[in-house]
Amino acid sequence: MSIASKLTTLNSLKDRIRTKLINLGLMSSSDDGLTDCTEALEDIEEVTPFMMSQAGVTNVAGYKYAQIDQTAWVPAGTTPSGLVSVVSYLGANGLERNPPTSQASIGTVYPPSGAQGIYANELKIDTDVIKASNIKNGVSILGVAGTLGLALSYGQKYVGSSSTSTDTLTISDVPFSSLYQLAYVAVTIHQTSSSSNVKLISLVAFSTGSGLPYVVHIKGDEYPVNMGFSLAMSGNNLTITNTSSQTNMFYGQYLVRYGYYADGNLWSD
Repeated sequence: MSIASKLTTLNSLKDRIRTKLINLGLMSSSDDGLTDCTEALEDIEEVTPFMMSQAGVTNVAGYKYAQIDQTAWVPAGTTPSGLVSVVSYLGANGLERNPPTSQASIGTVYPPSGAQGIYANELKIDTDVIKASNIKNGVSILGVAGTLGLALSYGQKYVGSSSTSTDTLTISDVPFSSLYQLAYVAVTIHQTSSSSNVKLISLVAFSTGSGLPYVVHIKGDEYPVNMGFSLAMSGNNLTITNTSSQTNMFYGQYLVRYGYYADGNLWSD
């Protein structure tokens, strides 16, 4: 290799080093010689680290080490400059973007001590969902103490005699006002009429998990199991309606027994 070709190779390598140093911000574009490149490399600090004292992007190419000044970190309980605190709402479907109609703050989550770039987040709950009447008595959720009583109460009522056959039986003045309070209702019908023999009919209805009562058993002479009935409330009056193909089910004397949750609805509002 001739001296001329070696000089060409060295000049090419110098240009590559110069371009890299300029891109790193370690030398000016007006610097051109190998001496400028050498001085830029020798100016890189190998002992004393660069101290980062504020948030942002800093070129530390001229240092072998970089260190963050902890006094510049965002202390707990504050919102960093340039960042906005946000509010999260906890409702029936988890975290919600839109604020609920009724809400209450349950506190603010702050960045931990020494954290940078994290902002405070205030948490609010939907008080139409997370409320005392929806939480079991003795249980506290997110600072809300429950008042829902799940103690089962019992009662019974003697309805009397009906002079005519009917498909609707109303039990008035029961000690509950919602079907959602019902755990079960059992009716024993002593059916009598001048045109038929005495028949005993037993009707038992239970509440389902969705809070909609349904009849699971009815049995009596000449009547099949699982005939159709529906239940409804009006004030403190419980009405049982026969929806089966067998008409005029109610005739005679009725003894109604029921279990209910006196302190609140078991299934829903």
